[in-house]
Amino acid sequence: MVRARGLPPGAVVFVYDREGHVLASNEPAVARALVDTTRRTADGDGMRSAGDTAGDDWTFASSPLHGGVINVAFAMRENRLFLPTYFHVGVDFFMPILMIGLAWAGIWFATERQVTQWIAYLRRISAAYRSGHYAIRPQLEDAPSEFRALGDGLSQMAESIQDRDRQAARRAAFRNRC
Repeated sequence: MVRARGLPPGAVVFVYDREGHVLASNEPAVARALVDTTRRTADGDGMRSAGDTAGDDWTFASSPLHGGVINVAFAMRENRLFLPTYFHVGVDFFMPILMIGLAWAGIWFATERQVTQWIAYLRRISAAYRSGHYAIRPQLEDAPSEFRALGDGLSQMAESIQDRDRQAARRAAFRNRC
């Protein structure tokens, strides 16, 4: 019955009496070391930690049967028993950091794609206007509507300046003829 299938890999089940004799176990050497530790620390049921002769740490629970004459215990290596917990704790700490990193990357990409590139483009257009090149018109078909509106405003300003310069040139030409 102790060697029954369905035990987790690496688990040890053992039955021992109140004098510390191991009556049955699927791993007798480990059971003997754990029973010896149990007898040195305290008898009875409950959770305990102990080491075996190979230096592995084990966590086990024992419970009395037949009024404490016989005890049954279930043990697993601590590294095997708590590995899923360590994994989950690691994931619980890593996931928020990953989410913050992904959010940062998403914000950076969206800002670069939707804002910064259009600001830089409009800055180049305004520099061209500042240099007196009013014939250039912004190409903002793919830009967000706010930047298209700003580009249209810059184009209208450039047209107004061009119209003013043409009128001034006509007046100057008219004065020169007269």
